[in-house]
Amino acid sequence: MFGAATERNAAAVAAAIDDGAQPTILAVSATVAADVSTTLERAGLVQAFQHEALFWMAGIPPVKDGPFEVRRAESDADLTTVPSIIETAHGYSSPLAGRMYGRDLLTSAGVGCWLAWDGSEPVSWTFVTRVDGTSALFDMMTPAQHRRRGAARTVLTRALADAAALDSGRTEFTVFWATPMGRPLYEALGFSVVDDVTLWTYGASADGLAAVGAG
Repeated sequence: MFGAATERNAAAVAAAIDDGAQPTILAVSATVAADVSTTLERAGLVQAFQHEALFWMAGIPPVKDGPFEVRRAESDADLTTVPSIIETAHGYSSPLAGRMYGRDLLTSAGVGCWLAWDGSEPVSWTFVTRVDGTSALFDMMTPAQHRRRGAARTVLTRALADAAALDSGRTEFTVFWATPMGRPLYEALGFSVVDDVTLWTYGASADGLAAVGAG
């Protein structure tokens, strides 16, 4: 929720979340009015007290190739590597991760997963979404032992380029929010911080938050 969002908007969002009956993570901009937070709290959402930055750039960054093979995850064998990286990166192992980042997610229109490989070892992955010529980074994880090697930079830029090519080939802008840990990478690729957001959760268990790195 951003900018001119009002108490009425917050109530409508909260009602939609409740109707959907699904665990939710909601980002709320620092620019919204105070009554938005009050409305969300009354509706049962819980403020996570985790601040993240909203990143934006026109178009997509140029591809930064590195010593990794990047390919789109399409087979079940590819998808089994996603929860394994979550386990390595966050110490979290559960079938929930496989369900959250598995085949069902990739059947959604405009959603794709790309993996970076160092030989036979998966070292980083990212999920990219596309809506009406706009790209977004849904999530990205790299285990600690593979950070600062260029894997995240390579998989992110290649994924954004491939996702655009699979769609219209044109990207008006790319936008996403992320933790402060990734800020040096994103700024080095040309992204600008345009907002500060606070995370709110609804119906999210400790396991669910851990599965997306927010626990």
